Amino acid sequence: LGDVYKRQALGTSRPPSTRRDPMSKKKGLARLQAILKMVEPHIHGVVVDVGCDHGQLTALLHDLVRTRGLQATVIGSERMAHRLPRNRSANGYPMQMMVADGMRGLRHVDVCIIAGMGPHTILEILAAGPKPKTAVVHSPDRTDTLRRGLKAAGWRIVEESLAPENERCAEILRIEPGVEVSTGHTLLFGPRLLEHGDPLLAQHAAFVHRHWSTVAASAPPGSHGHTRATEWVTFIDGLQLPEPGPPSSL
Repeated sequence: LGDVYKRQALGTSRPPSTRRDPMSKKKGLARLQAILKMVEPHIHGVVVDVGCDHGQLTALLHDLVRTRGLQATVIGSERMAHRLPRNRSANGYPMQMMVADGMRGLRHVDVCIIAGMGPHTILEILAAGPKPKTAVVHSPDRTDTLRRGLKAAGWRIVEESLAPENERCAEILRIEPGVEVSTGHTLLFGPRLLEHGDPLLAQHAAFVHRHWSTVAASAPPGSHGHTRATEWVTFIDGLQLPEPGPPSSL
């Protein structure tokens, strides 16, 4: 992505702020790069960075459009004005910002990015519309709930990738309107991850296995929690993935 993009992603191109800044810290750089890599080939028309917070991603998208001559308008949105970025320019060029609940207020959206929010919030934003042609979504936890909800709402998971983040992996999905055919734990774990693989797949599976093994060990036998955890452990064991190497991190 180049030094300029990395400086912006690390938050070094603007004054520090006291607000939370998950993407400007070094540990979030890999996630930000993965989101950009996934959305870049699909940038066109109206592109909305929902919940843009400090605007690092909005700025990077704006720079991609400007430097590569793409036919697109990038908009950063926040629910409240005081949460919009203080710095509303990207390398000296003004960025378009709006106060909105998700994408409401826009007549048409081609591409949206909804990252760093819980699964139910992401699903509510998508349901409120307008419906984009493609969306890149990321939830820091309960991604199985997100995948199940996306399928039920008529979204198809087209692409998935992993990014190292502390001891676990961030899961990034690209979705389009359509029918998702995967079911069961394949759907919940990540159907495109299993179909196409990922350099961090074994590491991610090992983390999921440890999590559910801990739950199984602490839940009373016969309880719903124990049954659910045991099913997850059995599923991961059945994948027969190689032992993961040392954890990857930035």
